Amino acid sequence: MAASSLARKPISSRGLAPRAARVMREIVVDPFADFLRRPWWAAILSFVVLYRFPDAFLSVMANVFYKDIGFTNSEIASVSKLFGFAATLAGVFVGGLVVHRYGVLRGLFVCGVVQMLSNLMYVWMAHSGNDVPVFAATISFENVSGGMSGVAFIAYLSSLCSRGFAGSQYALLSALGLSTRNTLSAASGWLAETVGWSWFFVASALVAVPGMALLGFFLLSGRFEQPGDGGGPAARAV
Repeated sequence: MAASSLARKPISSRGLAPRAARVMREIVVDPFADFLRRPWWAAILSFVVLYRFPDAFLSVMANVFYKDIGFTNSEIASVSKLFGFAATLAGVFVGGLVVHRYGVLRGLFVCGVVQMLSNLMYVWMAHSGNDVPVFAATISFENVSGGMSGVAFIAYLSSLCSRGFAGSQYALLSALGLSTRNTLSAASGWLAETVGWSWFFVASALVAVPGMALLGFFLLSGRFEQPGDGGGPAARAV
């Protein structure tokens, strides 16, 4: 009897279901519904997916490429550690300056162009082969561009979020962009094998064109420059 009296009573499933539904509505349904009430929401979501797609498309095959042209695991790790981290920090700093100077959308455009150029650096590397200085230059430029585009993109996502749903909307937008980009990048291996490394890297730069075209539309239309609920210049279309 003592044991039975001390045993915990099972939690009623009837009490859990409404609570779980309420939490799901508060952290997923309501924030997403709020976003979908904005004009041009489909264009904005498409841009969220497409802007960092070139980086994801290339990154899937980067280590395979390094090894294919003769670099060892220790060489890859050494160059990445020595040049990658410092270059990323430099890119974050420069990207912050660009966004501060030109605003979020124009900053995204500048950083997007640099991102495209960094992918084309791999064409040089593909023709140079096992050349450590070229490898170091490519890694440095790629990480600078990644830092620049990353900080600009974070600023953009933050500007999209309503004050009442900021955390949930940021998490949803980030997850949507990442998962969709990873899915679309699945064709990278097939393309590299089909066209060869040089043309693969050209293609990895060209996949930036749809996202950059959308960004150009945002800039030229003037509908995405007004401050919105999230406080940024791209928070709401008007």
